[in-house]
Amino acid sequence: MKQVKYVFFFIGLLLLVGCSAQSTTTDDDVLLVQSQTDKQDSFGEFIEITNEKTVQKVKNIVHNIRLRLDHSEIIKQVRMIRLPDFKFHFKQSSEDIYYVCISPKGKKVELIFDGKYVQLDNDTSAELFNGLTGKNLSDVDPTKIGKESPPPLR
Repeated sequence: MKQVKYVFFFIGLLLLVGCSAQSTTTDDDVLLVQSQTDKQDSFGEFIEITNEKTVQKVKNIVHNIRLRLDHSEIIKQVRMIRLPDFKFHFKQSSEDIYYVCISPKGKKVELIFDGKYVQLDNDTSAELFNGLTGKNLSDVDPTKIGKESPPPLR
């Protein structure tokens, strides 16, 4: 009888430890991305990205850009010649919306938020684009930018 109690105790302990070790996704860990459609000023359905590494990578990029711009007195005012290719926000802060345009040559992305504009360097552009779409920026055909819908998400 004592052995049965110990068996149930250890099974219960294993279940408790196993359940507590599972990660739960919170709104902080969710990235919502939309791509531009063929219709004028219209975005498609949201794609939810919940992969922790991907969300953290995008958060770090955005955080570093914000820090750089907050300490800079030069903010470019830009008049966009076409609509953004993507827009995204983190689920917990839906009022902070980021717009992404692929540069005409397809090598960089431009990020627009809070009335600010920044063109990212090649490496950061590639990282952000991959985090948002799951695809490589180098695979984008520059001759089709602005003429058709951007690459599909994930």
